[in-house]
Amino acid sequence: MARTLLAILVVILVFPSAPRAQEDPAGARPEARLVPGDVIRINIWREPDMTGEFMVQEDGTAVLPRVGPIHVTGYTPSTLKQNLVAEYNKTLNNPSIEVVVLRRILITGEVAGEGVYPVDPTMSLVDVLALAGGPTNTAKKDKVILVRGDQEREIELDNPIAVRNVALQSGDQLVVPRSGAYVRNWQLMLGVVSSTISLIILLTRER
Repeated sequence: MARTLLAILVVILVFPSAPRAQEDPAGARPEARLVPGDVIRINIWREPDMTGEFMVQEDGTAVLPRVGPIHVTGYTPSTLKQNLVAEYNKTLNNPSIEVVVLRRILITGEVAGEGVYPVDPTMSLVDVLALAGGPTNTAKKDKVILVRGDQEREIELDNPIAVRNVALQSGDQLVVPRSGAYVRNWQLMLGVVSSTISLIILLTRER
């Protein structure tokens, strides 16, 4: 009996971590599925006329060269690649295809160039902001506001966990806020200028 209990105790102590080996690596993020507004970047080796970027339409389709309209929403990039290889195998001999899905993000606020940019989901938020020329001198450089629908979320750029957990989607808006210090300095400067003008007017009148 004692030997049986000892054997059970050894199994419990030695093997509790075995199931964890099958879990996803820390920080791994499942592939996001395609939605309308996404951009599909396709690169087919030695086929420059079939290489390019193609937007996913509102009806969930993308018009691809030699394939025509094809339903793509709901697919992951890897599944889409498999389907495209099967499609192009009909007209090409063993095609080598690279598929990258880009999200269309609106970047506004204190950045050099506001606008809509195609963003690789693997890019960091700092790299995404660099697409818009980076923050201006008046920007608050340690945070950004993510607007999704009617929801707003403030993200601290110096918080690695918060940044890593952000999965951008097409239609998102990134707003770089103005630095509070800059606003205070601007108001102080305005006050000084206003006081100086008032003093000049007063001295002028006395003369």
